[in-house]
Amino acid sequence: MFKKSRIKFSIAGERDFKLEEDVVYTGKTDTFTVPAGFVTDFASVPPAISWLIPSYGKYTLAAVVHDWLCVDLRRYYDQRKAGGDWFNYTAPYANARDTDAIFRRIMRELDVPFLRRWIMWTGVRWGAANNPARRAGLEKDLPLMLLWSMLSAPLVVPATIIVWIGLFIDRVFENIVGGYLR
Repeated sequence: MFKKSRIKFSIAGERDFKLEEDVVYTGKTDTFTVPAGFVTDFASVPPAISWLIPSYGKYTLAAVVHDWLCVDLRRYYDQRKAGGDWFNYTAPYANARDTDAIFRRIMRELDVPFLRRWIMWTGVRWGAANNPARRAGLEKDLPLMLLWSMLSAPLVVPATIIVWIGLFIDRVFENIVGGYLR
């Protein structure tokens, strides 16, 4: 059995949460300690698909560790970009590709269902394409990313369109009826 700690947090913004205590996850091969005070948004899920994958769930601990590793990567990237002596750089715990693989592995260890963890991994890899600190190694995962994107599209795209239509109708209705109720 893997050791995991409970997550105690306070609200730090509209979608951000501040850890009130260290969060510790001990898996099969690694132990991660995310320090108290760290700010996370749990899983960074685009609103359009939050109906399928909410910001928190069985995978929340994996998402917190992933956020922490991504911040570590960003710090390293910023140090390197700023220049200076190479021996002053503090190497990140893992490179960008391994950071996302750790996220997927922790989800597996937390018994997140197969399809959900692969869809979430695909999402974080696509997110890496927009982040220079996490872009390295993306080309190696591109075939797998494209495969999982195509496999999940029949599930995600139609339902997302239905959700958008529902939100649009709700907004129109609110503007029409809301005007009479004010």
